Amino acid sequence: MIGLFRKRYSDVAVQLHVHSTRRTSWSVANGQIDLAIIGGEVPVELQDSLVTVPYAEDELVLVLPSSHPLAQVDMVQREDLYKLNFIALDAQSTIRKVIDQVLTRCGVETRRLRIEMELNSIEAIKNAVQSGLGVAFLSTLAIEKELDMKLLHQAKLDDMTICRTLSVIYNPNRYRSKAAEVFSQEILPSFANGLYREGFDLYAAGSEARSEAASEKAKTKLSNLEAAAARASTGSGKEEPKEWELNHTAEQM
Repeated sequence: MIGLFRKRYSDVAVQLHVHSTRRTSWSVANGQIDLAIIGGEVPVELQDSLVTVPYAEDELVLVLPSSHPLAQVDMVQREDLYKLNFIALDAQSTIRKVIDQVLTRCGVETRRLRIEMELNSIEAIKNAVQSGLGVAFLSTLAIEKELDMKLLHQAKLDDMTICRTLSVIYNPNRYRSKAAEVFSQEILPSFANGLYREGFDLYAAGSEARSEAASEKAKTKLSNLEAAAARASTGSGKEEPKEWELNHTAEQM
């Protein structure tokens, strides 16, 4: 996603931040970040300030070492989960809490899962699973390369699909850069999936409309400033100070 944007607009500097949903939501609310993709719930105190647009469906899958005995089984039963050694993120991390909530909604008793190891990143978990230290629930988006290279095995769970909703959030009352608008209109819709594609296309169209409206507003404001400066210049004969005032005002827009 970021790579595609950089390829199209190599002269635009892009900063990618990976934080908890709570911290990210506050950064968007404060105007430190233009927009964000989150997998958790926006804090209650910010729900009236931010716009949340469902964006894509992310599947969480059981990941095993390629040499694990269950990698040879067509279907893993729910009860089998409670016999495995799991590797997970720290219990206080937002992603861990989201995964536990999704598993609970799907009927998995998370308290019965044997957490043998807690690590501080998804990459560390993938490496540990590859080394045969245990199994994990991970997003399919995070393991595409490892699956293609057959470094990990994605097990199929009997009568259970575990999914979560990813959403785009932004602050409608904060200024958004032109780069953020272009990213919303051209890049994000390409990665929206499932039932959310149509809805997100509408969001992108709305983003384009907001951008055009802002542009027209700026043009109108500049036109009014030019007219006012022209009138003042004609009346006083002091053109240079008025020209500086116009330029200075336009720069502050």
